[in-house]
Formats: sequence, C-alpha cells, structure tokens
Amino acid sequence: RSCSRPAAWWTGSPFDAAANPTKISPCRARLRPMARLVTVLTVVTALFTALVAGLLDVSVLAGPFAIAAVLLLVGGALKAVQPGDTARALSALRLPSSPLLVRSGAIIEAAVGASALALGDRLSALLVAVSYVAFAAFVLAALVRGTPISSCGCFGRADTPPKAIHVTVNAAAAAVAVGVALDSGSR
Repeated sequence: RSCSRPAAWWTGSPFDAAANPTKISPCRARLRPMARLVTVLTVVTALFTALVAGLLDVSVLAGPFAIAAVLLLVGGALKAVQPGDTARALSALRLPSSPLLVRSGAIIEAAVGASALALGDRLSALLVAVSYVAFAAFVLAALVRGTPISSCGCFGRADTPPKAIHVTVNAAAAAVAVGVALDSGSR
C-alpha cells in the first residue's frame, strides 16, 4: 500500500492536530508502534549504560556506543523482516539490491549490533564503525547524486529522505565506535 495522502486529507491547522491526535496520516499511524519501541529501547539503553558507567567507572562513550549498537540491532531486524524499502533505496543508486542480499546484510547488521552490546570488545566496536561509515557513504552518495530515496528502511517505513544530518549522525556514530575500539585496547 502507498502512504500517499489524498489532496483533501487534512484541512485543519497544525494546532487542531494537537487537540485531536486521531487525525494523523495513514503512514504515521502504521509507524507509531515501531517508533515507540525504538524510543523506549534507546531510553532504556541510555539509562542502563549511565547506571553501569556510574557503578563501574566505564568510558563516557559507553552510552552513545550502546545506542549506536541498539540502532544497528533494531534497524537490521526491521530490514530483515521488510527488505523492500532498503532494496529500492539501493536500486535507486544502482547498487545490488536483491531482497536476499538485503536480508543477508540486515542479519549481519543486527548481529554486529548484538555483538557490540554483548561483548563491547575492539572487534565489535570496529565492526560498528565500519557499518556506520558504510551508511554515511551511502547517504552521501545519494546526496551528491541528488538521488531521491524515500526511505532506506532503517526505521520501518518512515519517509526519511537523505539529508546532511544523516551523514553527520552516521559519522558521529562511527567516531564513537572508533573511540570505543581504541579505549578497549586493554581488554
């Protein structure tokens, strides 16, 4: 199904939407449960790592690294279940895009996230860094080529066209992972 809205879908002001939260787009209605799950997982991970960091004298990078790993885990799982959006995004840039290839990559992505959460070792951190560098390169290629990509499928079916902020966030996550890899040299 398409997420396009009919022309007369919304006629009220943005303030009416706050008063009547049932008037949301069909796409957003489908995304609410997944968005809530990702938000809850991110907050729980941040709180847990903050607690552990306070108790165990852990690096200040532990929280951001755990969040990056959770995003890999959840994003990979979502892409494995629904590879279509990611396949279309890859195809738009003329990259290999078969659903089997996307599912395989998604399973690897989720495994990297799980490994980083479970082990937090140098190899896991380097794999997280490589993953985010690859994501940054993909988004940068889409930006430079002006390729319209409606969604990569990272967070379900939300329309999130690539922007410079996506490159920045991916680069920051890669930098955090490199910092963890360098910091975990004593393990």
